[in-house]
Amino acid sequence: MNAGAKAVTVFDLLDKPEFEDEKNLDDERFEAEFSRLNSLLEEHGMDVSFNREREDRLKYNFIPKELFEHETTFMPVKGMITGFLYEEFHPDHELDVTNLTNGF
Repeated sequence: MNAGAKAVTVFDLLDKPEFEDEKNLDDERFEAEFSRLNSLLEEHGMDVSFNREREDRLKYNFIPKELFEHETTFMPVKGMITGFLYEEFHPDHELDVTNLTNGF
């Protein structure tokens, strides 16, 4: 990591996109906005993963409301993917214990 790198938000890296609050979207508009959000992340070499199956509306809420505010020193590099894991923001202790128990 570059010692002089300045932290910026994911929102800034994505050129400050606007997304409608999920609560204001009917199913059809939600599907279009969720698709647009995923395309935007892909275009900028970003991926958001979830260790457990989650509802699309939860995913949609998480990305603009929480991930966009996350500060990073990551700078996009063509051909590389930067991954974010939902559980790094919201630990899933039940899944962690289950995985540790199964591994033991």
